[in-house]
Amino acid sequence: MPNFIPPAFSTILPWFPRHQKKAIGLLRDGIHHIDMFLEIRDARIPLSSANSQLKEILGRRDRLILFNKKDMANPNMVQALTENLAKHESDPFLFTTIRTNTGHASSSAKKVLAMLVEKANSDQQRFANMTVVVVGIPNVGKSSLLNALRNLGTGKKKVAEVHPFAGATKSIQTKVKIHSDPNIYLVDTPGVLDLEIKNPIQGLRVALVGSTKDRLSDEIAVADYLLYRLNQSPNAIKSYTTLLGLKEKTTEIQEVLTALIERSHEPPRPNPDNPKVNMARIPRVSTNIQAAHELVALFRKGAFGVMTLDDCSDEGVDAWFAHEADGFKVVESSTVTEGLRGKIVYERTEK
Repeated sequence: MPNFIPPAFSTILPWFPRHQKKAIGLLRDGIHHIDMFLEIRDARIPLSSANSQLKEILGRRDRLILFNKKDMANPNMVQALTENLAKHESDPFLFTTIRTNTGHASSSAKKVLAMLVEKANSDQQRFANMTVVVVGIPNVGKSSLLNALRNLGTGKKKVAEVHPFAGATKSIQTKVKIHSDPNIYLVDTPGVLDLEIKNPIQGLRVALVGSTKDRLSDEIAVADYLLYRLNQSPNAIKSYTTLLGLKEKTTEIQEVLTALIERSHEPPRPNPDNPKVNMARIPRVSTNIQAAHELVALFRKGAFGVMTLDDCSDEGVDAWFAHEADGFKVVESSTVTEGLRGKIVYERTEK
């Protein structure tokens, strides 16, 4: 895959609000009250959505990694990631889809609850009131998991608000009982971004899936990266060119944004593959920034098909853990101050 040249790193992920720093501090201070962690990552960015701070905080606590939103990720990458990640991660992991369109509990949620019950029953004296903390970067489905497990285990309705944007949960929640006999309690936490973003491409991926504030990102740069990734897939090329009325694929983001602006002022078009169903509706937009925002929104809704953004091949996973993913490595890094990111400098490791 040819290199994508990102803009300056400082324009990618400037968002690390104080509630995230506070959450990290509270996790460290309360670690002795925690029996187990559920770390949720985004299956579309299974490597980029990891948080390196968690290993240091967890110590020897048990951890189960959930790669959520698997229904939006490329299913062909699941087997590759399963095989290649096992060489670097000792903790068990599971691919999940917590939210469903049916309103019923997903099979994934049932499987997670069964694993927690099995864990609690394995040592009833030690885990008499097992406390499990849900952690992960913003907008990966932590609150959805809490609600699903509580409903399954107790029959009660949701206790945590769920929103389609980052930063909805701003404080560590009180313990919520999700199961009796054995007693299991879950604690929801704010999404916390990794302070050690490995390279600018990781920052673009995290922004693309919606794990940072859109208004604080360079939305045109994120849309440009999305176009680069769409052009790697024949199916995605067909999707975006058909939706936007383009005759052929393009590498120019301005051409795509202009087409999207024009398309947004037209009535809904029938889908050529299914004439009874209109293609995705595009809200009316007039500027490049607005068009970039809507292009990314279409990706998040699945309008261009499933996609895994991280390289899950053997070489890709090895490079990730060697801190040389995507042809970059960190050569200089300053300390991070409250609410801000320090300066991180990268150099390319490949042409």
